[in-house]
Amino acid sequence: MTNQVTFTMPARQLKALAISASKDDVRYYLKGIAFDFTGTHPVAVSTDGHRLLAIKIDIPVEQTPTRDMKKSYIVPLDAIQSLKTKKFDEITITIRDDETYSLSNNGTETSGRLIEGRFPDWRKVTPTEVSGEPGQYQADYIGDFGKISTLLDAKYPTISHNGDKGPALINLTDDSFGVLMPFRAENTPTETPNWV
Repeated sequence: MTNQVTFTMPARQLKALAISASKDDVRYYLKGIAFDFTGTHPVAVSTDGHRLLAIKIDIPVEQTPTRDMKKSYIVPLDAIQSLKTKKFDEITITIRDDETYSLSNNGTETSGRLIEGRFPDWRKVTPTEVSGEPGQYQADYIGDFGKISTLLDAKYPTISHNGDKGPALINLTDDSFGVLMPFRAENTPTETPNWV
């Protein structure tokens, strides 16, 4: 008998997760959104190795994953992006232990096989404390977190810095956060250009 978990997520949350997912990576298992049922709360996570977004999922009590479903399942990004959605749509997601999924929205449905592979342990790269020391970050990634915060209605997102040696924590909402890896500042100009 196939076990399954069915729940809904706002389309805007899935769009936010799509921003931080890998688009073109030899690590094919990053080209999707992981639905992680291993912890106390189910979490949807995406990462491209430079940035990460995690969102706590609300699953009805009667749909609580059984013990044999307590792992991560990766739904392909292209399947999620194939759904035509509006900002306030709710997407119904079904994940089955036979490694298949289905997504439905407004009478349209797509289904297929989950991505095989092991999603990285995102908890290991999530800072448990921050130093407050400023770091250097890629500007387009910071811009992407601006788009993410708009989709998640994050009123006052903040970056909790960890210097150039550790990832920064992006505080978004009570149910979501981001992680941003710094880059080394050795090649970053430290003076105003002489033409000024």
